[in-house]
Amino acid sequence: MTISKKLAALQEAYSQAELHPILDRLLAEKLAEYRERLSEYEFDLRTFEERYGVKSAELYDQFESGQRGDAKEFLEWLGIYDHYLRLSGRIERIESVLNEAVHNS
Repeated sequence: MTISKKLAALQEAYSQAELHPILDRLLAEKLAEYRERLSEYEFDLRTFEERYGVKSAELYDQFESGQRGDAKEFLEWLGIYDHYLRLSGRIERIESVLNEAVHNS
């Protein structure tokens, strides 16, 4: 069964009033998990930034413009930074949905 079919079944089985808190709870749990992982990424990024005296965003710009080589450690750093950015976006989207839910209740 696809996710969309499962979601449709949930919408049929539960009223909107019942379904909202369930979904909010699921999102809040995922948000907590994401925040913990983001904290780990932040620690790793700070370690690299302190070691090289460069912010991650600056390294990214330098790498993209060819000013930095493709040393293994830089690639690892940039990989962590990429994960950090994607996870930050997911966190923002979930927070936005949860904040909207609070304001609409």
